[in-house]
Amino acid sequence: MGARLLIIAIMTLSVGCTAAPAGAEDGPLSPIVVTPVPQQAIVPVKGSDGRYHVLYELQLTNTLDAGADLSAVEVIDEANRETLLKLDADDIVKGAYLHRLDRQIAPDTMFGPFQSRVLLLNLNFTSKDAIPRALTHRFEISGPDPFTKAPGTFAAASPSPRSSATMSRWRFPAA
Repeated sequence: MGARLLIIAIMTLSVGCTAAPAGAEDGPLSPIVVTPVPQQAIVPVKGSDGRYHVLYELQLTNTLDAGADLSAVEVIDEANRETLLKLDADDIVKGAYLHRLDRQIAPDTMFGPFQSRVLLLNLNFTSKDAIPRALTHRFEISGPDPFTKAPGTFAAASPSPRSSATMSRWRFPAA
């Protein structure tokens, strides 16, 4: 049984993207690396439900020669620490949030060795003003330690630069 890894990717939704240099974190690393899928702009869209939807994608890549499992995802408003979306493995599969790179819906949350998937997230808000300027993404992952291959439990708190995930910064364009 693989180790439970709690990783955090900090996403400050906006124009450019910068990543923490490899080895910059002091904590353990996850077997899965999270990267925002490049988009020209993330534009909130008012839906037929009257709510503003913010749709974006994250690419998750298992960097090891062993399997890993995405157990949970949580999206948090960085300003007030409110959870905006929380999905367990069943929610991810049933809601078709996880896709293979060929855009087919992933049948499960397992990542084979060196395999990538795209996580499609759709947040909705009552108004444009309610859209947060910064988000934190927490991913719970089962898998081996990338360095020792040994099972273990790892946790990191956000928005610490000592995160156990690859960190990226992103911003929403000003409304």
